[in-house]
Amino acid sequence: MAPARIRGALVMFWQLWVVAGIFLGLCANVIVKDTGDIAWRLELGSAFIPALILGVGVFFCPESPRWLMKHGKHTQGFQSMCRLRAHPIIAARDFYYSWVIYQEELQETCGAGYFSRLRDCFTVPRIRRANYGASTVMIAQQLCGINIISFYSSSIFTKVGYTTIEALYASLGYGAVQVLATIPTLFLIDTKGRRTLTLAVRLPLYYLLFIGRRTGSISVLG
Repeated sequence: MAPARIRGALVMFWQLWVVAGIFLGLCANVIVKDTGDIAWRLELGSAFIPALILGVGVFFCPESPRWLMKHGKHTQGFQSMCRLRAHPIIAARDFYYSWVIYQEELQETCGAGYFSRLRDCFTVPRIRRANYGASTVMIAQQLCGINIISFYSSSIFTKVGYTTIEALYASLGYGAVQVLATIPTLFLIDTKGRRTLTLAVRLPLYYLLFIGRRTGSISVLG
């Protein structure tokens, strides 16, 4: 559904709101730090606020035009497309284009079931390459350890000698760095590309973790 010229930026907006959510959660920890034994209850309860906003907002989101199309609700699908496009003419063009693609897919699959299409993810070369690429990125993203640092940053700072209050503020700074580091990618991803940005971030990290470690230039990591 996203226009190609801003598709990357929209993806990065998703990442921006993820790190913003983490930052707000860390802010909640700092806000309730002096509330005593109920602090952990307030920390968990603070997550209910954005969840409530999201739950209410879902009622105002249109259904996917493609989903409505697949279920024979073409009028509702076009109305949904109109809400997602700037002008009815553009909506009509994209809705027709989606319909043509859908019909081609029906002819291509020839009534194939779920497991047949799942098998195509590994047997059709171009789909297999896309599947391996996407899977590798997502698996590596989860296994790199960033979630552990995000979830347990306060505990990590406490273990290295910070006081409890200092650890909370250090975690707050960590969350702020994530937000600030994400903002430039909104403007760069559609011009410099994902690969360039990934290399720009990963190569310095690899240097710090491997080359710098062996040379002793970053012994602090020990």
